[in-house]
Amino acid sequence: MMKKWIWYTVSTIFILGISIFAYGFGQAISIGIEVNQAPGIVQPAPEMTVEPQMVDGVLAMGDSLARGTGDETGEGFVGYVVRGLESSNGEPLPLYNIAVEGLGTQALLSQINDPQTREGIRSSSLILISIGGNDLRAIERVESTQRSQYFKDALDIYIGQLGEIIGIIRAENKGAPIVFIGLYNLDYSPSNQERSEYLIEWNQSTQKVLESFEGTLFTPTYDLFKLNLEDYISADGLHPNSKGYAAIGDRILRNLGIGKMNMPNQY
Repeated sequence: MMKKWIWYTVSTIFILGISIFAYGFGQAISIGIEVNQAPGIVQPAPEMTVEPQMVDGVLAMGDSLARGTGDETGEGFVGYVVRGLESSNGEPLPLYNIAVEGLGTQALLSQINDPQTREGIRSSSLILISIGGNDLRAIERVESTQRSQYFKDALDIYIGQLGEIIGIIRAENKGAPIVFIGLYNLDYSPSNQERSEYLIEWNQSTQKVLESFEGTLFTPTYDLFKLNLEDYISADGLHPNSKGYAAIGDRILRNLGIGKMNMPNQY
C-alpha cells in the first residue's frame, strides 16, 4: 500500500535526523513529578472509535513517559498500545518513537518544526503525546513566595506552546487521532495541597486546549495512580513501572474503542 511505502521511507530519514537531535537531549534530566487532574474536576475522556485496520503507522513524541522510562519490559504505554492494535488487526504495526527524556514543551515545539518530523506527522495514522511534566516540575525550584506567579506565567507559556503544537500537527495531518496523556501526582497527601491545586489547573487547561481541536483525546491518569500508586510506580520513584504503563495503555485502547489488552503484566 502506497501509504505504508511512504511510512517506511520516512522512518529511515526520520531515524537519521532525530538521532542527531536526540543526542543533545540524551543526558537531560529525567522527567520529574508527573501529575494529572483530580477526580470530579476533569472527567475521563469519552471514547473515540478507531478501526485498528485503519492504523498503519504510529508516531509517539514527547518526554520520558512517551519513551517508556521505568518500564522493566521496555514497552511503555506506547508499546502496549501498539501491541494492542497489532492484536486487533493481526499485522505488525510500524512505530516511530521520537520521545526524549527530559523534553519540555518548547523543545517539542522546535522538534515538530523540523521538516523531517513534519513528514513523519503526515505519514502517521495515530499520534501519541506526553509532554508538560518537566515544565510543571520547574516550579519546585522556585521560592514558595514566588510560586503562585511563576505557575501562572509557566502555565500561560505552556498553553500557548501546546496550542501551537497541536495546531501544527492537525494542519499537517487532519485525520490521525491525537492522544494526549494526562499527568499524574506522586503525593496525594493533604500536605501537598498547593501543588495538587496547581496540577489540577494544569490538567484542566491542557484538556481545554485539546478539546478545541477535532480528533483529539485527553487521557487522564490521576485516578489510576491515586488508587494504585505503590503498585504502579517504578523503582526510580518517578516513572510508571510495567503495570503502570499497562494501565495507561489499556485506558488509551478503551477510549479508542478497541478494548482491553490481554497481557501478562496486566494490572
